[in-house]
Amino acid sequence: MIVVPKNVILETGWYTELVQAGLPIQMIGCYYGQFREPAQITLTNMQNIHRLPMDIFDVAIFDEQHNYATKRLLPFVKYPFKYKIGLSATIERMDNAHYDILDAYDYNTFIYDAKQAMDDAILNKFDFTNVRVIMSDEDFEKYEVLDDALKQLMSSHGGYTHIMKSDSEVRHSMLSKMNERRQMVNNYYRKMEILKQIVAKHKDRKIIIFNQFNDQTSKVYWNLLDVGVQSKIINSSIDHNKRDQILTDFKLNRFNVLCATKVLDEGYNLKNIEIGIIMAGDSSDKQTVQRLGRILRKSYNRSHLYQIYCANTIEEKHCIKRTAKFKSLCEDFTEIEFK
Repeated sequence: MIVVPKNVILETGWYTELVQAGLPIQMIGCYYGQFREPAQITLTNMQNIHRLPMDIFDVAIFDEQHNYATKRLLPFVKYPFKYKIGLSATIERMDNAHYDILDAYDYNTFIYDAKQAMDDAILNKFDFTNVRVIMSDEDFEKYEVLDDALKQLMSSHGGYTHIMKSDSEVRHSMLSKMNERRQMVNNYYRKMEILKQIVAKHKDRKIIIFNQFNDQTSKVYWNLLDVGVQSKIINSSIDHNKRDQILTDFKLNRFNVLCATKVLDEGYNLKNIEIGIIMAGDSSDKQTVQRLGRILRKSYNRSHLYQIYCANTIEEKHCIKRTAKFKSLCEDFTEIEFK
């Protein structure tokens, strides 16, 4: 039994790769949605695992294992299969529930990190360019006024965690100010200027642009369109069928620039990405590793990763951990300051 969190992993990942590996399709069954066909190898998802009798399986594989720490799913991970494997790029969870998962495997772990994958030619080697965008004095002053107001609000009302537990006007005010601060740096016009220069430099190569939220992805799309670059958007507002068609067209080279939010961080197998551009993201190891996995699938040409952020802002704080990770893995590192 192979269990996945998303149907796209089942359909474009496991099923496709099992067939390509030479396994006859009669050995592979699917148990999800309208399909109810167990076989010697049965593919299912988290939503349907409870419909299958666990005692018919000798081996269980849980893909993206970090997703299975819930009260409903953990008993399946703990079931005494003869053999079981959990796969995860980043097992750690913010709620520390990964210890429950590790306990289900008696803490038996095998770590295969990105550096080793590059040494083994599993992941593509890459160059990394860090782009620090300096805000104008006027814009940075506006940012500091907003940032100071946010800090003062949190300091006066017990801090971020305390405010978030309430449903008061203070909470709404804090979230509004945080959103305003985020939009100020995520959509800063100078970031868009350097983005257009990078895309123009690599106009004939396959490019993926990572953002964090839908509004920034739309902003990137329109800025690129202004200079004649036809891109496509993948975000949470696009239904799964259209999303799958966009990704198919991207894989078939019908267009070469894909703008994505964090919805694309996990579960999608995109090959031959040559240029990755991070316009926004969080500082978690999970997202950093997942995005590397999207960008560094094996290709004929060396990949190039760019990170664009506003200096001396909340963005820079998020970028510090990512920068350290990328520098430790890249073949060549360059830092540029854009004024």
